[in-house]
Amino acid sequence: MDEEEKTSESDPMSAALDELNEEFYRLSGRLYENIELLPDSLYKQIKENLTQWYKSEYSLIEDAHDIYVRQRRFRQRLRGAYAPWKFLWFKNRAAKEDIADFRLEFGQWLEEREKRRREAAESDDGEDEPDSSVSP
Repeated sequence: MDEEEKTSESDPMSAALDELNEEFYRLSGRLYENIELLPDSLYKQIKENLTQWYKSEYSLIEDAHDIYVRQRRFRQRLRGAYAPWKFLWFKNRAAKEDIADFRLEFGQWLEEREKRRREAAESDDGEDEPDSSVSP
């Protein structure tokens, strides 16, 4: 793997996590600097909201990292073990089985993700319904 390929395929989690941590610590520092100006209950609420924001952003970064790792693993399986067989790709049973396994794993991951998305949408639907007692 040459230097250009290494930089183009760098782990998205490291840079994104660095940015997230910098922003979190910057905001936390500003909150701490102004602690005397805020009522205790407001400080606790802002701190909790900031922590929830960090967790949700971290979850997105973690999903991107999971995809990245799975892609790298798939490429390593194809390149490393089966490099001599590339010209006979259509006859390589081991490569076909790896691709089938990858498709199965990826399909399961997509189903789980879609299920979580639907559950989140269903839980949000109940909150977004307008109040029927209010007339226009």
